[in-house]
Amino acid sequence: MILIATDKFKGTLTAAEATYIIRDAVTTCQPRADVTAIPVADGGEGTAEVLAAVMGLRRHTVEARNAVGRPVEAVYFSDHSGRVALDAATVLGLTLVDEADRDVMHATSAPLGRLLRHIIERERPDEIYLGIGGTATSDGGAGMLHELGATFCGVHAEITPATLSQVSSVDLSTVMPLPAMHLLCDVDVPLVADGALPSAMTFAPQKGLRPEDGPALRAALSHWSELIGCNSSFSGAGGGLISGLIGRFAPEYGADTMLTLAGVDALSPDIVITGEGCVDEQSVMGKITGRLATYAHRKGARVIAIGGMVKPSPKLTATFDAIYSTLSTPASTPAARLHLTALQVAEDVC
Repeated sequence: MILIATDKFKGTLTAAEATYIIRDAVTTCQPRADVTAIPVADGGEGTAEVLAAVMGLRRHTVEARNAVGRPVEAVYFSDHSGRVALDAATVLGLTLVDEADRDVMHATSAPLGRLLRHIIERERPDEIYLGIGGTATSDGGAGMLHELGATFCGVHAEITPATLSQVSSVDLSTVMPLPAMHLLCDVDVPLVADGALPSAMTFAPQKGLRPEDGPALRAALSHWSELIGCNSSFSGAGGGLISGLIGRFAPEYGADTMLTLAGVDALSPDIVITGEGCVDEQSVMGKITGRLATYAHRKGARVIAIGGMVKPSPKLTATFDAIYSTLSTPASTPAARLHLTALQVAEDVC
């Protein structure tokens, strides 16, 4: 059996579009093959939509603000049994902020706090599945917690990394009652780390961190870590978004939760084909492609990765049996490039 399970190709194809393009190519080349196609996600952008399809949730929209205060339309999903799924990126997403406006020192997670409060008061959910990745923020989740009722002392301005070091104390006991929360992470990094070790700082440059602001952001996150007493695994995911919630809820690899809910664990494939927009070393730091590789090895299956872009490394070579880049095809659109690449995979491997 061939299992096709891919994440989104960011900015070009959704997880569902990518998965079904690969499925159609494989079945065209191998019409008698036993193929199962399941769109997947790992806690990054698009996770809630994939979960909604698996769990049968309905879609809602809400007028909101993004991490730098611009108007956006936020999306979340719910059902009548008390389940809610949403992405932090629906309001905090990096893709919602124009490149010229990206400034991690002044971006705030407060909009997510306001959205969560709205959802909790309106839907009265029993559990929330929250995708953590893809944010434009690195404020340790302080802005979100403030909107949820945490008490901050020492700062009178909006809480961002630029003001976080002014906070003299924080009381998390005043946070509003929260339902059970599944904190779905796509990376396992702490808030702060020594030297070049991965942490929340690792992802700050892509969010608009200027080199000269690096020491100030590190100091702000270190101060925040001391205030809340948390620098554990996953505390740096989403720019530290869940660091103040880890004492209440255990973070999860979003990929593992996704595979369980989608029923992938129960399958016994011979070949696994997965992919995402960029296959690089971050893919094996908790992303769905790397977790699917681990799953495939456990099942004794071969695992093939397809990326819009591929950054080869010994770690990737050791993880995947083969890696293909769609950029090596002559097609002019992302969908056509993926289709041609998948045909090649089917000819070579299936």
